[in-house]
Amino acid sequence: MPTLISESDQKILNAYTAMIQQSLAETAAMPNTPENALKGYRTMMLRINPYKFPPGFKSKDVASFEPKRELRPGLTASISIPKGRGPFPIMIHAHGHGLRAGSSPEYEPWIREMSSYGFVVIVPDYRWQPEHTYEDQIDDMAFSVKWAKENAARISGNPDRLILGGDSAGGGLAFDLLTRTLEDPNGPRFVAFESVDGIITGTPKPDGTNNLSKLKAEMPLPPVYMVVGSADGLSRASLQTGLKLLELKKDYTLDIFYGMPHDFAKFPQLDVMREANRRMMEFLKKV
Repeated sequence: MPTLISESDQKILNAYTAMIQQSLAETAAMPNTPENALKGYRTMMLRINPYKFPPGFKSKDVASFEPKRELRPGLTASISIPKGRGPFPIMIHAHGHGLRAGSSPEYEPWIREMSSYGFVVIVPDYRWQPEHTYEDQIDDMAFSVKWAKENAARISGNPDRLILGGDSAGGGLAFDLLTRTLEDPNGPRFVAFESVDGIITGTPKPDGTNNLSKLKAEMPLPPVYMVVGSADGLSRASLQTGLKLLELKKDYTLDIFYGMPHDFAKFPQLDVMREANRRMMEFLKKV
């Protein structure tokens, strides 16, 4: 765990924190309606874009990056293919933003960063709530996995080396899909699962259960990697997941970065972002 934050990183984090606080204040000043809350949230998520895709930032070189590949009518994805000779492992990653906002091209520098380690990275543009349902989002992610397997040769990928994962709320969406596939004898199998500040527990159900409630010791869970910042107010989900996987004696790694807030591992200007992603991708390469 790093104990110091570089001066350049601290300046970026200070500006980011100030922007979040200003956005929250603006939303709080609006009439308290569900419509205004959703509008305020989506506006704040758009303001994060310069941190995810800094103007003039030079992204990692890859063989190809396609920001809006159509997987089926109504469902697109960003797809990055690394340099070199495949077939490469394929990572299907669910982006965050509360399942209510976000699109894959916003993450291009981060997608390229992950892909540069020798992975085909697919980030689907699943449908948003509340205009669509949670099950619609699961269906979009499940189709994206199916598409990746069936079209692996076209994207220099290996259909037998699939990795599933997600960041923030997308982590919970992806983990729910993972457990559903494990419960299906004919479902796809993954060599690893990755979570970047993922809320893996997911949304609590009316009966008080969550994504972790379905986990059993006999479930063939693949190796899991999680990264989170110690200043992330949502880090509790990662800690709960780690304790559950420890109880079940599953293979997992949890990296906690000192002083880092939510989203830090997605901001390419940060020095610590590169270290966090290096650790994650090296873990995935090993498995």
